[in-house]
Amino acid sequence: MLSAYPDMELVGEADGGSACLHMLATLKPDVVLLDSRLAGANGFCLVRQIRQIRCECKVILLNADCDDAFLIQAAQASVRGYLLKTASSQSLAEAIRGVSTGGWRLSPELADAAFSGLHALWQRARASGASPLSEQEHRMLELIAKGTRTGDIAEALYVSERTVKRRTQQILEKLQATSRAQAVAEAFKRGLI
Repeated sequence: MLSAYPDMELVGEADGGSACLHMLATLKPDVVLLDSRLAGANGFCLVRQIRQIRCECKVILLNADCDDAFLIQAAQASVRGYLLKTASSQSLAEAIRGVSTGGWRLSPELADAAFSGLHALWQRARASGASPLSEQEHRMLELIAKGTRTGDIAEALYVSERTVKRRTQQILEKLQATSRAQAVAEAFKRGLI
């Protein structure tokens, strides 16, 4: 499926959890596409085991359907991508490229569930008063989490692009992040969005 992409090399395939762990320890790939229902293993248990063997690979989890609970478990397991098994080879290739360079990837079909869950967490954190971010910064971070471009954020919030860039920098500083993706991950981890 990915052989059509010359910038990628398939280094191994496993048909079960223990075979997967053995291959990872031996081959040390950059990115792993992991079926959430791999024979003989639960995908999240396997991700924890991957971390225990100190494999630094980035994991993209493949699941059959949109499942809110699975999405939350994926975030808690530090999975870098969560795609539906119906994803095209082009979508898989784009996800692999993005994740390999430090990004996060989510199937478009899962975006509604993700944003809904993030919004619920944000409301709980905001109600507890635990957030270092202003209401405007929260709104901006929500748009960043959705992958909204700077110009579109400016338009949505009725501010200039320069203001968006300045406030984004303030968000990064408050969350001690070095990139937008890291800020979103940190905010999610803290329950801010």
